[in-house]
Amino acid sequence: MYLLKERIPHLTILLTAIILVFASSNINWGNQHWKNIIKADGKGYYAWLPAFFIYKDLHFDFFNQIEKEKYFSEELYYDYRVVVNNKTTNKYFVGTALLQAPFFLVAHFISNITHNDTDGYSKWYAVFINMAAIFYALAGLLFANQLLKTFSINSINRGIILLLFSFATNLFYYVVGEPAMSHIYSFACISAFLHYASKLKERKNAMYVLSILLALIVLVRPINIIIVGILPFFFSGFKDFFITILSPIKRIFLSVIIFIVITSIQPLLYFYQTGIFFPDTYPAEHFNFSNPHIISFLFSFKKGLFLYSPILLISLIGVYLLFHQNKFRGVYILLFISVLIYVLSSWWNWWYGGSFSARVILDYLSVFMLFFSVTLEKSKKSLRYPLIAFSAFCLILCQIQTYQYRYYIIHWENMNLELYLESIRSIFS
Repeated sequence: MYLLKERIPHLTILLTAIILVFASSNINWGNQHWKNIIKADGKGYYAWLPAFFIYKDLHFDFFNQIEKEKYFSEELYYDYRVVVNNKTTNKYFVGTALLQAPFFLVAHFISNITHNDTDGYSKWYAVFINMAAIFYALAGLLFANQLLKTFSINSINRGIILLLFSFATNLFYYVVGEPAMSHIYSFACISAFLHYASKLKERKNAMYVLSILLALIVLVRPINIIIVGILPFFFSGFKDFFITILSPIKRIFLSVIIFIVITSIQPLLYFYQTGIFFPDTYPAEHFNFSNPHIISFLFSFKKGLFLYSPILLISLIGVYLLFHQNKFRGVYILLFISVLIYVLSSWWNWWYGGSFSARVILDYLSVFMLFFSVTLEKSKKSLRYPLIAFSAFCLILCQIQTYQYRYYIIHWENMNLELYLESIRSIFS
């Protein structure tokens, strides 16, 4: 019985894998639906792969012949190229493509032996990018499970949390609906980072792994370097934190070197393309830290995080409970979350264009899992079953809204109160 209980989290992840594969194959892999797999920003993240492995063209001149002519679709058209110093480069960082590369190479091999087009944009490439998103989602869940285990969360609660956060948040949508976007890859890397951060005190060589993971996190989505700020949370105080990471000093020095070497991939690519190490590939797009949209980011009908993913709001109860358990951790994690939300809501396009819920928070889902686990374990027994019941409601609501978003009942960008009420009425009509 004990062994069965211990396997609950892994059985939950297995069930999640089956659902993700079934949903992806049913929605994306048949007929011409595969053409919808790599779209929007995902085109830019992915484009490094055919540019490097097939066309040997890091100025993306193949875009006109392949994407604009051979695979053009007005609905899916997206030009990720920018001109810097009279040279063409990719707007997006290379990290997502690095993580997708093994799946791309398998797709290229299969396309060859099955005599399909080997242009980087035919069916097998798209299907394997979908499979990459499934793989990294499951990897993120596995690392999240290990993180929760480190905090002595029992196996039943871990299983419940993994199931809820797979299907009561936008994780499911970004695996099935937009698998070429960067967020699932960030989720996996940040989950792994948090797991190894929790082991740093007992396994000090984990710092080398952390430096590699942090480099990948930056290469996938640079702003996510914020996650390094969470490290003190895993210690009893700042003194304990600094003693651990600075003893011996050569370890932190080597870790910084590893981080610099890996992240230098991006400026070296840019220098090769444009002659500039750090070009501005987001002209007219910027953070405005003097004008954050915190309330809109969290609660608006347009993209409000807690409106479309209310389970994350419940998880914040765990911050309060953490404070009573360990004042340093409670105060520190509240500060970290506040800074995170402030920074992400300060982007000029605070709703992040076409997206389901506040998609940038998906990257940090494992942080919220940790909060939720505290909420589930430390709340009074009389509140446990109402909490699970409301969480189940959140799951059902999220799946309904995911369906509505896929079929444009929830608009991809222009939601407001009137449209939101209309989406609710559609459920009962």
